[in-house]
Amino acid sequence: MFSIKNKKLLLMIGSLLIAGCSGSTEDVRLTLCKDLVPELANISAKPEFTAEDVVVQGYEDLEVRLSFNAGDQTGKMVCFYPYNTPEENVIDHVNPAEAFDTYPNKVMLNGEALNHSKVAQKINQVLIKQGKQAIEKVKQIEIK
Repeated sequence: MFSIKNKKLLLMIGSLLIAGCSGSTEDVRLTLCKDLVPELANISAKPEFTAEDVVVQGYEDLEVRLSFNAGDQTGKMVCFYPYNTPEENVIDHVNPAEAFDTYPNKVMLNGEALNHSKVAQKINQVLIKQGKQAIEKVKQIEIK
């Protein structure tokens, strides 16, 4: 059984996850694509994003387009998220991005499509890292 302290921690983790993990209002697709840049572009410096665009083109893939600088390296990354919803006309809602998956089906770096298995492995690493960061945020809230 869970202790009272563990139940509180689980409740806070659940609340944070429901709120979107990061606590920011940034779309999860944009956040994931940005977090993939250092992993897939093999850069150690924190990237500075010079352009961020989320492009919805009807029922085609949603595209997250990023331009970045990191040290002396510049680049462009595009993450493609497939349309995926059982509801009709979701794309006409306030946030049409909700009609698309939160896991990209293709990623391009500097105009070249990246190997799907490599991308999947990096996405999983980034998601684990994001989960650990969310847990740390909850622990900080609990301490205060």
